[in-house]
Amino acid sequence: MQVNNDTRFLEPFLPPSAVLMAWLCARLQRFAASGALLAAALAQFVLGYGYALGWSQKGSHQPWLLAAERDPTARAQLQAVVDATCDPGRPHDVNLVGVQHPRLNSMAANFYAVVAQSGRPVCRYAPLEDGTLKPPAVLLKLHKFVHRYYITVMPEKMPSPPDFLNLAAATAYAEVMRSEDWEHVQTIDDTFVVFRSRRF
Repeated sequence: MQVNNDTRFLEPFLPPSAVLMAWLCARLQRFAASGALLAAALAQFVLGYGYALGWSQKGSHQPWLLAAERDPTARAQLQAVVDATCDPGRPHDVNLVGVQHPRLNSMAANFYAVVAQSGRPVCRYAPLEDGTLKPPAVLLKLHKFVHRYYITVMPEKMPSPPDFLNLAAATAYAEVMRSEDWEHVQTIDDTFVVFRSRRF
């Protein structure tokens, strides 16, 4: 039997819990059952949204629960990356994002690329890692995947220790830095690094 500490895996428990709570409310002490359900829902609401909106300390160790970013610096950095790598004259170019970072990932880059082009999808950003490949396969993808730009973050800004989405990010960065197949184009605010592929 596998032990999962991840709270997402409690979701299948919700339907039978709802049926049980509905039965308790209908048959037994309505006030006690509905009060307990309301208290649990209110506690979850206060803890989850309180942290997400920056009103309270993080109530969970889950890595995907992040407070809303109120500092516009990260948005400006990502917009600078998109401006440097998304060329309207080369539609449908694919760029490779070498790290899945809260401030830099392929989904956020795709969003800002569409916004920059007034809703038209001109260029695309693909992730180097997605959690399904082992590091040797990730490095093979780095060399075989057709891309115009490779975008990553400085090694000291990478998740430490590497999480399951960034197992090969530091190794890929080092490989791109010493390879003749890429040229360094730009470093943005000592955080984001842009390389242009010389092969594609």
